Amino acid sequence: MILFNSKKYEAHLLAYIKREVIKASAQGVVIGVSGGVDSSVVLKLAKKAFPNSYSAFFLPIESCASDYKCVDDLVNQNLLIEEIDLKNIFDSFMLSIKKENTILTRIQQGNLKARIRNSFLFTTANIKNYLVLGTSNFSEYYLGYFTKFGDGSADIYPLIRLFKSQVYDMANHLTVPSSVVERAPSAGLWQSQTDEKEMGFSYAEFENFFKDKARVSDKKSYLMEKMNVLSEHKRQVIFPEWPNKV
Repeated sequence: MILFNSKKYEAHLLAYIKREVIKASAQGVVIGVSGGVDSSVVLKLAKKAFPNSYSAFFLPIESCASDYKCVDDLVNQNLLIEEIDLKNIFDSFMLSIKKENTILTRIQQGNLKARIRNSFLFTTANIKNYLVLGTSNFSEYYLGYFTKFGDGSADIYPLIRLFKSQVYDMANHLTVPSSVVERAPSAGLWQSQTDEKEMGFSYAEFENFFKDKARVSDKKSYLMEKMNVLSEHKRQVIFPEWPNKV
């Protein structure tokens, strides 16, 4: 079995990010920082790849205290992060929806928050001629555990080939603050929300499932396979056939 080498993979990702920015004739990168391990790793890579032309934003919308604490710890490592509260935009949208006699579920509100944040990142990137760095890892991508046109949309996806365990390896290699590494994975969509509680299984169990289904229970295998099938539309755009082929 080939062991994961964080140092070599860091060099690979830095070359990948630089290459894609140059290919697009862009001038730098934009990233949304949540206080979680994925965005923290990508932030560290962003600074190394473009130390003078990266823009990082913490975009709270009813964010929890842990988010603020982790972002502060990143700032204390000399990482530039600008905080911009987008709750007023979220509240305005919710008010408009209420006028239509529609009540959004907690998940629907979480998706809305992710799309508002992503609109800000892409608008900023458009202004600066930067590219947006994605923070989704392979586990999230395979399971569809991301918001379509929200946190799942980006120009560059540094972590998309990594299991969550490998993201943690990268985090330790890049000296991400312990407050970030040790917290339970969460999208921060509502109070006490965690990824693994919402999915019904752990990232470690998913990695076992992907490598050998026999290593997890039939019940959890079913959940993972179902998530993958139902989220296929998030990973591919399905176009109709050309008229002359029908």
